[in-house]
Parts: sequence; structure tokens; C-alpha cells
Amino acid sequence: MSGRAVALETGELRSEGELRFGDGAEVEVLLRPDAVRPEPGSPLRARVVDKVLRGTVCHYSLELLSGRRLLAELGHEEALAVGDTVGIRLQPRKLLAFARD
Repeated sequence: MSGRAVALETGELRSEGELRFGDGAEVEVLLRPDAVRPEPGSPLRARVVDKVLRGTVCHYSLELLSGRRLLAELGHEEALAVGDTVGIRLQPRKLLAFARD
């Protein structure tokens, strides 16, 4: 991590403002489910392991190659099937990072 960016297994995420951590600090990054977007041509891949219908949206549990999971919230027009491997991108509006205890 450095100044205005954090390096994750999913790639680098940049912040609009200065982050309050020194270079190399270990941090936890929080992502809203609507920040995880399908991207068919993306090299970042995840497997759909669960799907829960929530009214006008679906919540998907996505597993990265490392075994870490992300929660994605998509409209029904972007339906994914459990068991599929899909390309994704992270598109947070604001980067929320906290020092790891």
C-alpha cells in the first residue's frame, strides 16, 4: 500500500484522497456489494458459489482463486449461475481501508 493506493490480490485500488497509512502497511479493505461488477473480458476471475434473491436484485457470493470471497449485488438483467466462473472488476465509489489489527 502507498499514499493513495492499496495493492490487493484483485489489483490496485486508488483513493481520491491521501490514505492514513504508511507504505507497506497491512490493511482491511471494505467493498460494497454494488462495487463488484461483472466484466466478461477481465483477467480477474471468480466462481459463483451462492445466489440469494433480494427483491429487485440478487446477491452473489463469488470465490477468488485464493479462496477469499466477495459479495456482489446485481440486477436481475445481469443474472449469473451458481458454478459459473466469471470475469469481474472492482469499482468502489470510495475506498474504505482500515489498519489491520
